[in-house]
Amino acid sequence: MNQPRKHHYVPQFYLAGFTDNQTADGDLHVVDTSRLKTWVAKPKEAAHQRDFHKVEIGPETDPMAVEKILGQCEGKWSTMLRNVLEQFSFPNDYTFCDLMMFVAFMAVRVPLIRERIDDFLNEVRRKEEFARRWHEQQGHRVESAMENDFDKFDQTWHVQQMIRMAIELCPWLSLRQWNLWIAEDQAPDLICSDRPVVPRWASPISGPYLPGFGTWNTVVSMPLSRRVAMVSMLEVNVGPRELGGNEVAQLNSATAENARQLYCPASDFVWLKSDGQIGSKEDLLKMLGSHPS
Repeated sequence: MNQPRKHHYVPQFYLAGFTDNQTADGDLHVVDTSRLKTWVAKPKEAAHQRDFHKVEIGPETDPMAVEKILGQCEGKWSTMLRNVLEQFSFPNDYTFCDLMMFVAFMAVRVPLIRERIDDFLNEVRRKEEFARRWHEQQGHRVESAMENDFDKFDQTWHVQQMIRMAIELCPWLSLRQWNLWIAEDQAPDLICSDRPVVPRWASPISGPYLPGFGTWNTVVSMPLSRRVAMVSMLEVNVGPRELGGNEVAQLNSATAENARQLYCPASDFVWLKSDGQIGSKEDLLKMLGSHPS
């Protein structure tokens, strides 16, 4: 009875920092980059999915146990984040671990990660099926190596992987040299998304390599509110910084990269185009509409 069914993959307390008045009762301007639609919502109405953290691991276990534990963690993370934003500094005690765990969960609990894992598993399944059929056509008897294992990759498995990945990612994040970047008074606002923690190359490299959280030559950024972001590298201390319009646009572009939904304080926002010019929301929707996925 009264089980929580609306599971937020981006917490309400975090989204509150990106509303028009930076409270949980404020308005978010939501931009859906896949459907090319926009609307206004409260934090409690955004970034959630029914039973997203539900688990089935036996009749004696509450299927909403993970969602409830995350709710308890979010209470602690909310206090920690508020202190960072009020003091404009990172904690220098054990609560720094809470900050790193918050960032770790925000990196892995979003739908994009689950979709990428599913895409990889489906690709493995297709290749195994192709190989099995080819060998059978050659008259060989083939037993599938993973045929019985694919059924294990269900909702509960995904939630378990989310927790495991966050725990393993946290120490790598703590090794990075973090700084706060704060928007200047006259600068536009930062935005949030359903993929707020983004690793990207500090300088381009050749080859089919993806930037990682424990990889050198990478910048990892996460907006903390509409005016503050945390940014880091492994080998270099990027230092604190005041952000002008171009810097805000660059960070917003990183936050929006591969995101399905953007959460903005106002009806418009800035981002950096490939030609270095600052674009608007309409520019982004126009570009996405001309390049359908």
